[in-house]
Amino acid sequence: MADLPSDRICPGDPPFTNTGGDCFGHFFVKQGRSRVKRWGAIFTCLIVQAIPLEVLSSMDQYSFVNAVRRFTARRGAVKKIWSDNGTNLVAADRELKEALQHF
Repeated sequence: MADLPSDRICPGDPPFTNTGGDCFGHFFVKQGRSRVKRWGAIFTCLIVQAIPLEVLSSMDQYSFVNAVRRFTARRGAVKKIWSDNGTNLVAADRELKEALQHF
């Protein structure tokens, strides 16, 4: 068996310091009398086995950025988020990097 990556072994770091993120769905939610389409964002802690979920209103980069903001507001600062190269995730990464440069 190979050694674990260094991001998975962080003895002094709090949970969700290194996180995996992905989007899934769609599923239908009842809103009033109509049914609307919603998606989900899953964040997986790479240190402990904890999985919070966030609801996305659409599959664009802005919804994912808002999900990341809600996630970090609840769970604390994140050093690194690992994900696949989905188009909305790559666009959200680019937008977050630009926001950090302006900050």
